[in-house]
Amino acid sequence: MDHDTDGEIEFEEEYYWNANGSLSGTDLPENFSYNVLGLLSEYDDGHNGLRYRYLSDGTKVSSMDFAGKGLEYRGSFVYRRNGNGSRMLESIATPTGRLLAQESTPGVRTWSDRYCVQNQVGSTVAVAELGTSAGNTPIAILLEKTSYSPYGEEMYTFGTTRDSLNRYRFNGKENQDLIGHANPGLSDYGARMFAHRMHAWTTPDPLADKYYSISPYAYCAGNPVNVFDPDGRKLYYAKGSSDVFKIKFAEAVKIMNEKGTSYNLAKLDQSDQVYYIQEASPKGNRFDPKTQTIEWDPSKVSYDDQTGLLRSPLTSLAHEAGHANKYDEAVKNDSLDSFKASIITVDKQYGNKEEKRNITTTEQYAARRHGEISGPQVTRYDHTGERYPGKFPDFSKMTMQQILNYVIETNRIQGSIFVNKK
Repeated sequence: MDHDTDGEIEFEEEYYWNANGSLSGTDLPENFSYNVLGLLSEYDDGHNGLRYRYLSDGTKVSSMDFAGKGLEYRGSFVYRRNGNGSRMLESIATPTGRLLAQESTPGVRTWSDRYCVQNQVGSTVAVAELGTSAGNTPIAILLEKTSYSPYGEEMYTFGTTRDSLNRYRFNGKENQDLIGHANPGLSDYGARMFAHRMHAWTTPDPLADKYYSISPYAYCAGNPVNVFDPDGRKLYYAKGSSDVFKIKFAEAVKIMNEKGTSYNLAKLDQSDQVYYIQEASPKGNRFDPKTQTIEWDPSKVSYDDQTGLLRSPLTSLAHEAGHANKYDEAVKNDSLDSFKASIITVDKQYGNKEEKRNITTTEQYAARRHGEISGPQVTRYDHTGERYPGKFPDFSKMTMQQILNYVIETNRIQGSIFVNKK
């Protein structure tokens, strides 16, 4: 520890690395151990520590201190295990936050619905729960309001205090300091851990060979303001994209997760290739295989003059992700020639063979799951589009859910008065 001339305390810390390039210790002292998958298996600060267990695919199943107390993870369910081996359901992940079990009186458990407000990069900036006013009117009680530095150091504002029951913080990732008594200063991104005080990852990037000009330990390529890294494995560049676009994309993915239509995006996330999402150019929504980029307009609602129906930006995103995943499969199977042939093979109705496949399968499934079509309805019979004869609201000022609701309601009305030509 050094003191500078202004009297501020500066910390100098030494780091040690193992033969695989993973952080193995510091001079505090701290020790880090890893399993055969390169995932953190134990943290020890000399007094307290944490042990981790995983499935063979790397899914974390438990985080325990040295006394056998900690957490067990079963999908969206999290259990708290005591030192005597007993366990109780601690929380359930919900689309808006977490349903949290509390035991203020021994043997009496109550449930609190915690609402987590996230910013454009998924960081929890506010936590609230439902309560009642003196007049028995439902109100939201603010438990915490947090802001972050670009590398995740937390700052508290407006006089609120840290809600210690909320572990999912910077980028919405689990803060390991809030599991037991150990304070490793790490957040779990799945593929690897991020050390906030180092501003770096504790292990090299599994895809480092794709970013040879960037340090394999650098978080978001050293540019956390314009880039975010959802799992510690890939970079999804937001270069040139507005904060509004980032928020709309996050909203879209959240809804698609709930509706079961984000599977192609999930497959791309697991790919060895790197894919990008950016705001659509004047050419409109499309997937560009040359740059492996999905161009998407979150405010564009499409109209088909044959069916009289609208398509939401969510369905358009699912459509373009369908093209991207088909391309990714071709790369994996060494069948790019076949993919290119499907693009240039003319189809009189849909333009080309790939568009016919994607429109008749991926797009119809997504639109149906989103509630935009029902029964025998289809979104369209070709790859063309017409200007909507009615007057659209300003979709740029609406949330993704509001846009989807508008499309669903408009299609319900249109479907009852418009007779399909086919």
